[in-house]
Amino acid sequence: MIVKNQVLKLDDERLVRVLWIDPNNIYAFIYDIDTSGLPERVDIIDLSKSAADAEDPYVNVVSDEIISENHIEKRNDRWRIIENLVTLEPEIYMQKQRGKLIQNTAEITGSHKKFIYVLLKQFWQRGMTKNALLPDYNNCGRAVPTAESQKVGRKKKYNDVIGNGIKITVDIEKIFSHVFKNYHKNAQKMSLMDAYRAMITEYFKEALDSKGNNLAIPSYHQFRRRYLQRYSSEEIAKANKGEKAYYKDVRPLLGNSGGEAYCPGDKYQIDATIADIYLVSSMHREWIVGRPVVYFCIDVFTRMVAGFYVGLTGPSMEGAMMAILNCAEDKVSFCRQFGIEISAEDWPVQNLPKCFLGDNGEMRGITPENAIRSFNIEIETTGSYRADMKGIVERHFRTVHDRVKPVAPGFVLPDYQERGGRDYRQDAVLTIDEFTKIIIHSILEHNDKIIKDYPFDAELAGADITYTPKELWKWGVEHRAGALRTVSLEQLKASLLPHKDATVTSKGIRLHNDVFYTLPLAMELGWFERKSGAKSMKVQLSYNPRNLTEAYIIHNGEYLPVYPTPASNAVGYNLEELEFYTEQLKYKQSLAAKSEFRKKSISDKAINAVINKAKVESELTATSKKKSTQDVRSNRRLEDINRRNVVQDIRKEPEPAKTKDRFLAMLEEVRDEGNENES
Repeated sequence: MIVKNQVLKLDDERLVRVLWIDPNNIYAFIYDIDTSGLPERVDIIDLSKSAADAEDPYVNVVSDEIISENHIEKRNDRWRIIENLVTLEPEIYMQKQRGKLIQNTAEITGSHKKFIYVLLKQFWQRGMTKNALLPDYNNCGRAVPTAESQKVGRKKKYNDVIGNGIKITVDIEKIFSHVFKNYHKNAQKMSLMDAYRAMITEYFKEALDSKGNNLAIPSYHQFRRRYLQRYSSEEIAKANKGEKAYYKDVRPLLGNSGGEAYCPGDKYQIDATIADIYLVSSMHREWIVGRPVVYFCIDVFTRMVAGFYVGLTGPSMEGAMMAILNCAEDKVSFCRQFGIEISAEDWPVQNLPKCFLGDNGEMRGITPENAIRSFNIEIETTGSYRADMKGIVERHFRTVHDRVKPVAPGFVLPDYQERGGRDYRQDAVLTIDEFTKIIIHSILEHNDKIIKDYPFDAELAGADITYTPKELWKWGVEHRAGALRTVSLEQLKASLLPHKDATVTSKGIRLHNDVFYTLPLAMELGWFERKSGAKSMKVQLSYNPRNLTEAYIIHNGEYLPVYPTPASNAVGYNLEELEFYTEQLKYKQSLAAKSEFRKKSISDKAINAVINKAKVESELTATSKKKSTQDVRSNRRLEDINRRNVVQDIRKEPEPAKTKDRFLAMLEEVRDEGNENES
């Protein structure tokens, strides 16, 4: 597969860089990086046959921190000249259009046409990055500062408050550059005038007289003029607002997300949000499990929901993987799991895209990123706080909330933070599966909804179709197919499902307290037999947290399906609910343990009182140890007879004298009988 910016070695030993590829994959523009020529057009088929992948000789990753300020300034100045030119693809690569474009740029920037050609060739040759424009030399000398004299230009009509102005030498230009650089770091805290005052105080304090009047210092007009010459309006806005706020709130809105995709599957936007609704546990509806996290994958070209996932854990790679897995699932079978019958035309997405666009936190990581790239799928990530770059999926979150808000109990309204506001947790009645059903119904409704402000497409306009996700998908698959990827669902599950080191026990392969798995291979190898002294065995278990009946183990490099044991009744719930249930049990057990400890303390006190009383009474009737152990058998029989008589006469009140005589007679009789047996 040939991609943009790739370096190839042709049959004639030339090294060329791929500058641009036609969206229909018919032709491309390449540049010979060993010469100073111009881009040339080639057919993709011919290029694929005659080219091999080669190492880029101009790969050089450098940080601005190790580049001299002079080189950075030159690079930035050069970049401002060709910044707009290099984005005009493919026109800038075509001979007829290129001459006019360079002529216009020369008139606007004041640069010579030959110099613009040099910059373009350097940019194409060295990797098509901003740093490709860095100078090739360290220092070629600098102008010698001239002595301070009368400044050039007409005389000012009115003097500044401080500083009438002086001739701006190279040394003063250096001071300006240093002040400008520091000002950009603190532009949100100080004004340009404050920066000017700080400069005068630090660098020109000797040029001020005792009354603060200027003698020979640059004026604020000179300072401000050079600042505006050096920095573009974009750089100034970034300094004042902050770069993140600039891209989110200030940057020009000249494009839209829809222009990023030419056909269905060209790009899916993926993102997650915490839904504004409280849910309850499906095990105990009186348990509130909190607000769910909803993931959506939206096809940019058709606006159709390609996949989604509802979970209880915060936005993470695992949740994003489950949403991606849902993209490739058969939606008819998926909806049937939740008791919803649909046809294939109602929700036709069963594919992965050419590219995923998501956040750094969810789409960057060793496991998920490698797994997705293994299917030849590109990954693009947005910068921090750049939700505007995923405007389509962000807008769909609001669409779902607006649809669910009026009907769903437990939905959080804006007044929840106000004093005396309603506690919406008390209104929660929906479980995670029930909320998932609501999301499915909203998606099916969205598929037939007309998309307002859809970007103009001449071919679509000529097709005379209704701009609904379903109709756009149908038309796109028929007329612009090629970007969608079909993959093995089992292979995708094995790659994307969460992995865990599971312990092999006598009950099976343990995933959770009440979830165990088995497979024929384990039975044949005797994994579950109890062996004294043997160490516990670990296996890599891949499982579906939404459907615990689906799980795999990795054995000898292969994914083998495993099955729940008959005793694993908990597989009917998702793993997040089981973990929540376990945490609730632990919490209740901790409360019970406190009560148990308190009751045991009371019981220990009562037991000790009985023992202490018995010790006191025993000391009052104490005899020698030998005598106390002589008649154990007789004493035992006497105690047994006495207890039986007590039971028989328990309702009677015996006379004390008769009771005593009777007891002495029994004692004598038992002892005589014992002596006879011994003899």
